[in-house]
Amino acid sequence: MIYRAPKIVLTFSAAMLLAAMFQPDAQSQTEHLVSVAPSDSDSLRISNPKHRDVPATRARVLLLTTCKVVANEFHRKDTDVNVRVDLVIGEPNERYSIEKDGRLVLYLDHWDETRFVDVVITGAMQQLTPPRLRRQMLTEIVKRSDQIAPVSPKQLHGPMLPPRNPGLGSDCMSAVNGEPCSWPGPAPR
Repeated sequence: MIYRAPKIVLTFSAAMLLAAMFQPDAQSQTEHLVSVAPSDSDSLRISNPKHRDVPATRARVLLLTTCKVVANEFHRKDTDVNVRVDLVIGEPNERYSIEKDGRLVLYLDHWDETRFVDVVITGAMQQLTPPRLRRQMLTEIVKRSDQIAPVSPKQLHGPMLPPRNPGLGSDCMSAVNGEPCSWPGPAPR
C-alpha cells in the first residue's frame, strides 16, 4: 500500500524547508538592517546592534499571519494589508512610530512576541483606513460632537465654570431643589 500525504502536509513541509533555507543566522543580525527572506525582503527588517536573541523567521511568520488575519477579520483581500516593519532590538525606550511611507518602526529592549503582534495589528488596521477615510471620520465625529455639546473658542481659553448669578448670593446648585440655597455664612469657594 502506498501512503499519500495530504496536500496540506506537503505544502507545510515545503514552506518549512524554504523558511529553514532562508533563515538568517545570528551573526547576520548586526547593526545594519538585514532582511528575513529574499523573496519579501522589504516586509521585515531587523536591526540588532546589541546582538540580542531574535527569532527572525518567527517574527516574519507572525508579521505575515497577522496581516492575513486582520484582512480576513475585516473581510478584505490579503493584498489589502501589507505591513512593513523595521524592528530595532536593544532599545530600552520601547515605542513605535508609523513613518510617512506607512512603514512601522518598532523599538524593543528584547524580543516580545505579544508586543510585536500588537503593533502589527495596529499598523494593519491603520492601512485599512486610508487618510481620506480618517479625515472623513474626523469631520463626522466633530460634527456629531458639536450637535451634542457645542463649545465656543472663548470657552476653550478660559476656565470651564458656569457663569455666576449674583442674585443668588451663593454658589450652591439651586437646580437640585428648584429654589436658591441659603448658606449660614459666606458663600463657599
